[in-house]
Amino acid sequence: MKVDEVMKGHARRFFVPSGSIQDGTVTITGLDVRHIATVLRLSPGDKVEVVDEESILYYVELVSIEKDRVVGRVTEKLGSALEEASVLLFQGLPKGTKMDDVVRGAVEVGADRIVPVITERSVPELDRLKAERRAARWRRIAAEASKQARRVHEVDVSSPVEFAEALQLLERYDAILVFWEEEEKSFPFEALRPGVREVAVFVGPEGGLTEGEVRALKEVGGIPVTLGKSLLRTETAGVVASAITRYELTRLSRQKSD
Repeated sequence: MKVDEVMKGHARRFFVPSGSIQDGTVTITGLDVRHIATVLRLSPGDKVEVVDEESILYYVELVSIEKDRVVGRVTEKLGSALEEASVLLFQGLPKGTKMDDVVRGAVEVGADRIVPVITERSVPELDRLKAERRAARWRRIAAEASKQARRVHEVDVSSPVEFAEALQLLERYDAILVFWEEEEKSFPFEALRPGVREVAVFVGPEGGLTEGEVRALKEVGGIPVTLGKSLLRTETAGVVASAITRYELTRLSRQKSD
């Protein structure tokens, strides 16, 4: 089977543990079994895409669909399809269900990990149990969005962290872009350089980041940048910031290869 035949058929994508692929045979279990059998109504002979924990992409022909598992045959194996650079979205925790939209959109446009951050202007007050329930929901949304967007790995969404903890996490990244409505001159493309491997994107909640928070972000290497003249809602800003950053990283990668 040729690669372009699968692409033209818009094959569905599924994620499996590496141990589920043995000697050219793929075994899919869990909730995906029901999705394959009753939602997509796939049958033996249909083609799907499977990605393992190493982000290796396989093209697979279904062999059998049983009650608790789906078995397929690998017809083609490709190398890792991971992007050269990673985009990590640190999103100020918004009100209500807005984080659902942030997760879904950010995954679709290229964020590789999402960290909800409780900032000074975050309205939700979450106890540990409620925070974990929210995080579990966001992970389910991220998993579905990863499949829909044909990502090569399931995007992880962490449990909400306090601002101080976020600062500690940020210290490991090559670049930190702080999208701040008070910044008017500096743009993302001016803050990124060729060769960066991991870029953190920080977006505030409703009401934005405080000046104190921006100062703290600068102290760990954050660079305030603007999204332009329009003032965006936080649930829009996180997605747009992720998309712009992914675009710029792709552009820099192309320039490097040329």
